[in-house]
Amino acid sequence: MLRAASSFDVLDPTTELHAHELVNAKGAWKPMKAMLRARIGIFEAVLGAIAEHDAKFIAEGIDRTKLAERYATPDDPHPLALMYVMERVNEYTAQITRTSGIDTYALVVADEVDQHDEHRRSLWVGQRQGTWGYKAQVLDRIVDTIHFVPSHSTRLIQASDVATYLYRRRAVHSETDARSEAAWARLYELLRPQIVRARIWP
Repeated sequence: MLRAASSFDVLDPTTELHAHELVNAKGAWKPMKAMLRARIGIFEAVLGAIAEHDAKFIAEGIDRTKLAERYATPDDPHPLALMYVMERVNEYTAQITRTSGIDTYALVVADEVDQHDEHRRSLWVGQRQGTWGYKAQVLDRIVDTIHFVPSHSTRLIQASDVATYLYRRRAVHSETDARSEAAWARLYELLRPQIVRARIWP
């Protein structure tokens, strides 16, 4: 953002990298509405930073409609997605431990949401008794609790938001313009090497 702010006077170095607002020129990004290429360039720079630091990406989304069609009394999608993400993080951390021979653990930092205590309790149970479902496991590679932070205070959460937006757009949205399709496909190829696992269930 420091580089972007130095190039565009309408931006503040502290501007939050919120993908939806960046792509659609909303909120703090509204002054750049006519600067589509510049906004794409900033989006690309975020993906470049993710790759440069070899940050890995795990996404577990829930299709609310299909979930409701499959189950008479479906679970709340957000805690369900969070549980799946924690399982994948636990598995990936265990994989790193096996391949490197170095004990590796994960600390969960998440964007602020409602029901903090419920989500922390879910992790606490998972660490001690295990999760439930077809990939049930004890979350023994995740330490401490879930640390909820406001997204505007950390670029890590903002980078995750950008990656998640891009993954979801490619997974569920059909581009109607050939140039737009080419641009989003190119951006996704920058993210692809960093993806450990990504899906939308069911």
